[in-house]
Amino acid sequence: MQGKSGVILVLSIIFIASICGCVEKDEGRDTNFNLSINSSPYPVIIAPSQAFFGEKVEFDASTSYDPDGSIESYRWLFADNLTKEGKIISYTFEILDYDSTEFPVKYSVTLEIADNNESIEYSSHEIFLYPKNYTLYLSKDKLSSVKPANSVENIQVSLGLLSTRPVEKIAYELEKPVNLFQGSWNANIYVNKPTFSFIEKITLTLYNQSGEVMAVENVDFQLIQLWNEQQVSINGKLIKKDELKSITLEVYGFSIGDNVEIVYGGNQASLISFDFTLN
Repeated sequence: MQGKSGVILVLSIIFIASICGCVEKDEGRDTNFNLSINSSPYPVIIAPSQAFFGEKVEFDASTSYDPDGSIESYRWLFADNLTKEGKIISYTFEILDYDSTEFPVKYSVTLEIADNNESIEYSSHEIFLYPKNYTLYLSKDKLSSVKPANSVENIQVSLGLLSTRPVEKIAYELEKPVNLFQGSWNANIYVNKPTFSFIEKITLTLYNQSGEVMAVENVDFQLIQLWNEQQVSINGKLIKKDELKSITLEVYGFSIGDNVEIVYGGNQASLISFDFTLN
């Protein structure tokens, strides 16, 4: 009984002392423990998925964020150890070897961001690159970005009704389809013909991978033809993006005796070129 009274007495003294301010808190000791864990920043890249060689491409990381702090640095990593600093940067891709390059070229750009707690995160973006101007050379049965050796292809002609049937249709095909964009195209076809022959018109048709017509254009000739060699120019437009797979060349007219020739390679290389700068 005496022990219980002693405990009650001690508790009473402590209670009275706390009311009177006799018991002081230890102001120098931090009784709160910081258990928070730093969250990593989130890199976000806004950039086109395709672009042209020779034009500036913008890369934007402004929507990147850090849940519990701030982003302190933005670093962009390109090929050949080239780097750029900044939240928004621009970069111009250059083509090194046009003839031996297969288009499109896939390129990867990496963004590195660091937050105020020195946490670093990465994100990569793939972009497909195309030439602004594209040239394909005609040779026997095929199209290629490489100029062929000099040669000719004969077109068997016969006396027929003008404008009702072609003398012959020649098909030129790519090994792999080529992406083409809205723009213009120009074909230069070198033609040799006998003196006693008449070409009424030449038709050039572009086909996509599905065999659908992308574009078709004609060039008409004058009735009196005193020439034996001529560069024939055919122009057209592409109204939308598509994949070119092949073209055909149709010659209308007649010839007595020798054949008409289409010239390939050398100084008289028949070709078709595409220009997307007006896109």
